[in-house]
Amino acid sequence: MKDYRYDVIDSIDKSLVRSPLTALSSADYSFSATSIGNYALFAGKAYGASDVVDVYSIAEEVLTLTLYKGTKYKFQDMDEEAVITSNIDVIEVSTPVTGYIKFKNTTIS
Repeated sequence: MKDYRYDVIDSIDKSLVRSPLTALSSADYSFSATSIGNYALFAGKAYGASDVVDVYSIAEEVLTLTLYKGTKYKFQDMDEEAVITSNIDVIEVSTPVTGYIKFKNTTIS
């Protein structure tokens, strides 16, 4: 029998939109979960006790992104892909966000 352990959990919002969350701090096959306000909490382990709780927050209404020249993006309700032409640009996107960002020749530090 294979031993399947997972370190990624999908979140599903009230509109049934599925989104993978950032990897959990450790892989296992049994977690307890709850949500409080705009936070989702995951804790517990099948293979012994753990005092680690992974916490995720839900983005509120508008996501603000800083993008650099040459970056391409397209989000929901956009007819075509946009390109950043200035050195740095800040855009706001309504959540939940669906779409993509393509970084080009950018060093992020």
